[in-house]
Amino acid sequence: MFYEPGAEPYVGLTDSGTNSMPYWQILESNIQSLFQTRAIMPLFQIPKNIENMTQIEAQSKASWNDEEIYSLGTQLRKSHAKDGETRFVILFLKGNYNDGKKILEKVQGIAAGGTRVIGIFKQVIIDSFTEQSTLVNKMVYSLGLVNNGLPMIAGLKDFYEGHGEGQFHCDNPNCVMHWTSTNPNASEEFWDSLKKSGLVSLFGDECLKDARLYTGNSENL
Repeated sequence: MFYEPGAEPYVGLTDSGTNSMPYWQILESNIQSLFQTRAIMPLFQIPKNIENMTQIEAQSKASWNDEEIYSLGTQLRKSHAKDGETRFVILFLKGNYNDGKKILEKVQGIAAGGTRVIGIFKQVIIDSFTEQSTLVNKMVYSLGLVNNGLPMIAGLKDFYEGHGEGQFHCDNPNCVMHWTSTNPNASEEFWDSLKKSGLVSLFGDECLKDARLYTGNSENL
C-alpha cells in the first residue's frame, strides 16, 4: 500500500454504531466473503493503519495512464508472490486517469491494464466509503468478476456502453460490481443503503454465487 503526500488513504473507524469497524475491514471482509465455501479459507494481510502503509515521494503528475501506474507499482513492489500467493500493489495517487485518448476526471480508480496493480485517484474520492467501494470493485475485477475470467453462472452483466467498462459490471444495482457503486455522480444512494445495512456485504447474490461456485484456475478467485 503506497500513497503520495496529500493522497493519504482514509483510516480509522466507521460511524455505524454497534457495527463500527476499521474502514479497511470493509475491504477485507468483502474479499473474504467470496471464499466462504472453500475448504480452506485463504489468509489475508490488509493493512488498516497508516503506520502500515508507505508514503512515497510526490510524483508531481497531473494524469496517469495504465502503463505509468503499472510501472510505478512494479518499481515499488518489494517482492514477488510466492506459489499459492496473490499480491496486489495499491497506489493512492494525485492527478487523474488518462485512458490514452483523454483525461477522465471522474474515474476513481483502475486496475492498470487488468493487472493487480491498482491506482486510486484520491482527488476524485468523495469519502471513506466510496474509497473502500472502489478498492473492492477493482480488486475483484482483477480477480475475475464480472465475466472477466471467472465464468458467469448466476450473474447478469451490464452491456450498456454508457456505463464505462460495461462488460465488467453486473446489472444488480445493490452490488458493488454495478457501475453506480464507483461512479461519483451515482453512488450516493448505493452508499446510503449500505450504511443502513451495517456494511455487511457489498456484493449482490449473483456475484457471490459466481465466486463461490468457481473451482477452476487459481489465477482467478
